[in-house]
Amino acid sequence: MASKRDVSTRRVVLQTKGSLSRKAAPASVVPASRTGSVLSLCQKTITPCYLITLAAFFITISRTSLGPVYGSEHVISSSVIVTYTSLLVGFIGYSIIPHVNDKFCKAALAIAAFSVPSLQDFVCRYSRALGPSTGSLVTSLIAIGPLLSLCSYRLCLQLENFRYVRRTTFEKLIVLCSGAYLVLTIVPQLQQKFASLLLKSQYFSTNWLELGLASTAIFQAPVEGLVGIVPVLMYTLQQNRHLHWARADKLVRSDLRALNWTLIARKESMTGYISVLENLNEHYRVLRCDHALLGGEWKSTDELRSQGSAGTEPVYAVFQMLEAVRLIETSRTIPNSDRPNKALVIGLGVGTASKALAAHGIDTETIELDPVVHEFAKAYFHLPRKHHSVILGNALEVVDRLVLQSSAPLYRYIVHDVFTSGGEALALFSTPFLTQLRHLLHPEGSIAINFAGQIGSRPTIQVMNTISRVFNGRCRIFRELEADPLSIDVRDGADFANLVVFCLHPRSSMRNRTPLFRRAQEKDYLGSLSRREHLEPNPSNELQFPSEADMRKEKFNTVEMTNIQSFLGEQRRYARMHWRIMRETVPDIVWQSW
Repeated sequence: MASKRDVSTRRVVLQTKGSLSRKAAPASVVPASRTGSVLSLCQKTITPCYLITLAAFFITISRTSLGPVYGSEHVISSSVIVTYTSLLVGFIGYSIIPHVNDKFCKAALAIAAFSVPSLQDFVCRYSRALGPSTGSLVTSLIAIGPLLSLCSYRLCLQLENFRYVRRTTFEKLIVLCSGAYLVLTIVPQLQQKFASLLLKSQYFSTNWLELGLASTAIFQAPVEGLVGIVPVLMYTLQQNRHLHWARADKLVRSDLRALNWTLIARKESMTGYISVLENLNEHYRVLRCDHALLGGEWKSTDELRSQGSAGTEPVYAVFQMLEAVRLIETSRTIPNSDRPNKALVIGLGVGTASKALAAHGIDTETIELDPVVHEFAKAYFHLPRKHHSVILGNALEVVDRLVLQSSAPLYRYIVHDVFTSGGEALALFSTPFLTQLRHLLHPEGSIAINFAGQIGSRPTIQVMNTISRVFNGRCRIFRELEADPLSIDVRDGADFANLVVFCLHPRSSMRNRTPLFRRAQEKDYLGSLSRREHLEPNPSNELQFPSEADMRKEKFNTVEMTNIQSFLGEQRRYARMHWRIMRETVPDIVWQSW
């Protein structure tokens, strides 16, 4: 039996050996240990980063893919609710069932990703019953809600690898909310990049990109997950009308033919889904952008020619009213040599105003943001080359550049006509932008501004007041048509209408303070029957500018770049009213089979 001295001696020897062995260890072991830690950290962060990126891209693309059915204003507002709700559902699911098999989660995530295009297509068929606000919310919840919830659930599982979130579920919730905020912060930047990507190829369209993103989930999914992916993918390729390829085009044309409509051309672009459609029964053609019509023309038929029409007829009266900018009387004391025979049009559409000005021999420059709108206007609406040119770009930037040019021309006529997907770009009605247009307008020139909104509402009052102040009160307002039951919101009696404001330059030598219109002559009609009816503004449709008493009730007197955000709520309301009007103008199937 060993003595106490032997035991203590043995301990000393063992401690000494351990100390010597540690000292003798090579120095390279420490760096290897650090390298292993870095690699381990990278492996732990790859999956969370992938899940956050996948969620951000799907939210971005979903906004674009639902815009043609519900309008971009509704889709953007609903996507925020869907994002936070879905991520919260995933977190609650993790709190209740924290140990679901990871293979099952990966397979479910892949199937949910591949199901997004088909689920969107299915729910959008009920868009009329659901309405724009509820419809965009329900469609987003059903289509991308499961995907976001699974991303949230898997993210919580991955967070278990990090010590600083192991303690409480509250810390995981904080990290998850931060991730959601990060996703929604990234989305607007992605939206801008995505818009330019759409112009590259038809296979960069929304549904193809959704399938491309879904394919990244296959690499993490087990082989068993393919059993669920294959039928979903086959259905999308065979039945989804939103894929841009021959099979989908055939399905869309088949749906439209049943209602005597036909699809002529379609593309996804930076401002939304652009298409050219034709009504075979009534013989008119329209240009669509998301859930709005940018313009249209009646085709020349034997019946129209027998009534005296010499060519195509514009569909909307407002575009012919804008042409009345030519009818405004200017001072006869100014020599003709001092009058620039030039016009500037902001917003192309189908080119109705631009074509009319060019047809009268006026050198017309048109600013258009979307190159596909320009492409389709040339190909399908006979945009002229003589006396006409197009400047592609953002109107804010183009006009700013023209003002800064020392040799910039002064325009005799300016036509301001911008409207997209049920909402006005209010920056183009702000004091700074309208002031720049005033600088480009010749002192003896005139300007026509189209604004679509609810008569008597706060944004409309402030826009009208902004225009009046920039042009020193030398303006008149006309609504496009008399009040139509379709333009009245049955819930609150809101009267939604196109308004055209005609203004003189503040330095105009005209004795009359506001514009006077000469009588139209035969040459002004360009052989058009609709121009005979709508070219000259109807005095009975004239409206008054807001009074000083009205403006004192408002928080802001004018639209400025600093207060545009305050109009968002009203913009969504406008979008809802416009959505309903569009659904009465064109059948549901046209909007749903985009």
